Amino acid sequence: MRQGTVQADELKVIWQSPAIPYDPFVLRDRLCPALAAKIRQVFLGDSRALHGMFAELNMTGFIAVGDEQYREIREMFASQN
Repeated sequence: MRQGTVQADELKVIWQSPAIPYDPFVLRDRLCPALAAKIRQVFLGDSRALHGMFAELNMTGFIAVGDEQYREIREMFASQN
């Protein structure tokens, strides 16, 4: 559609997956707790300093997630084997 080779009315959604998380940013579990807290603050705190990066990546920010948010992806890959 962006290239103009197909129009929106020519497409039909036949299935939609649950939300798929982007590549994660992770911290080592052995990282100094004080440093880990500072890193979390940069990513999850006031995001004005990261605005340029968000605009470049077409995103609005980061959220904290856990292992459960990646279950859908693991199940999707497991079903392909």
